[in-house]
Amino acid sequence: MGYSLLSQFQGSLLGVSLGLFYKSFTAVSATAETCFHSNDSLTSNHLPHHCLSLILRGMNHLIAQKGRIWEDWHQIWQTPQNFMSNNGQGQTSHLLLQQGYLAEIATLPLMLFFHENPCCLRQHLQQFAQLGQSQGLETRVELLALGEAIAYLLKPSLSLQQLIPQMLTQIPPEAQLAQQLTQVSSLLQSGASLETVTHCLMSASASTLPQQLNTHLAIAIYCFLSTPTAFSLSVRRAMKIHPESSLTCGITAALSGAHNGLPSLPTPWKLKLRRQVHFDSIASEAAKASIPIDRYILNQSAQLFQVWAGLYSPLHPDQNPLTSLIVAAPWSLPN
Repeated sequence: MGYSLLSQFQGSLLGVSLGLFYKSFTAVSATAETCFHSNDSLTSNHLPHHCLSLILRGMNHLIAQKGRIWEDWHQIWQTPQNFMSNNGQGQTSHLLLQQGYLAEIATLPLMLFFHENPCCLRQHLQQFAQLGQSQGLETRVELLALGEAIAYLLKPSLSLQQLIPQMLTQIPPEAQLAQQLTQVSSLLQSGASLETVTHCLMSASASTLPQQLNTHLAIAIYCFLSTPTAFSLSVRRAMKIHPESSLTCGITAALSGAHNGLPSLPTPWKLKLRRQVHFDSIASEAAKASIPIDRYILNQSAQLFQVWAGLYSPLHPDQNPLTSLIVAAPWSLPN
């Protein structure tokens, strides 16, 4: 798309935040559009705040540790278990599935940071899948597939027609996601209507929670690829197909933001995010900031990019880079 990598970092991280809260931005209600019975733990008003907290904690950890991870990630990932327990949920199979579902949101900063190193990214995602006791095949498969998608979208030259084939290289043929992505590819090629897509992707997942959870990534891929240059339309389409899940909208927004960059994000949505999110409800680090939540996410995204680029001391957003940086040809500066 011609956007800078910094813009793509910011577009993805702020985009996922907008997607998570999109349901609260609108008057959309899950009535006749709902294709399965709602689940309180998935539709909780607190869940988007919790997901955003995980993203910010993971991003701040990568910045503080200069990309060296795993020292404190066990503590970071402990929050989903506490969150579920505080909402009256025990260590059930549903809880473990939801932890795997949340892992895809929590690891977005990780996917961005290691996007150019496929071996390192796969290793870290496989380790992260085990932190939440979500060692099932589908959890690891979806983490690897989403990581591959994010990395591919950050390439300077790409063909969106190759996104699904690229994701399938990370997925065992017997995995449910492989079959779903193949179906998505067929639906896109045939130009199927939204009603047809909703029926095909959701009818098989109408009965049980595991099937509902295992469908969200395929829906997000469809919504992005069907309108690849329209951020708001992709997220609205995700809400239309999967109205009960703010996380499906979040992943769709992360993909579209990574591809289209920061300029694609609607300004009215950013203003609504400011009204929906209070710093003290997401992260202690953000509670100390005196800036709106969207600006805080952009600032931290810029610092994450600086660490990725190898800057030893990331600049504070208020600093003037012209007085703080020295730009020179490689190997031209004295030791």
